[in-house]
Amino acid sequence: MIAALDNEIPKPERDYLKQIGEKLGFSEDAVMLAVAWRKRELARQADAEKDEHKITLQLRRETPQYSSS
Repeated sequence: MIAALDNEIPKPERDYLKQIGEKLGFSEDAVMLAVAWRKRELARQADAEKDEHKITLQLRRETPQYSSS
């Protein structure tokens, strides 16, 4: 999955991943599906981190409202 980190997989890396998959008994399609899944997952995680950062910044700007009861 290291190959999917930079969202670019040059042909030599794809060929190498396919060879590894073949030795493990996976089809070429299964290997490419796993790479595509990982790329989508990385994008989803990046979006979640952005959302979390946005929420954190918003909370920092909030002024606590205390009630005297």
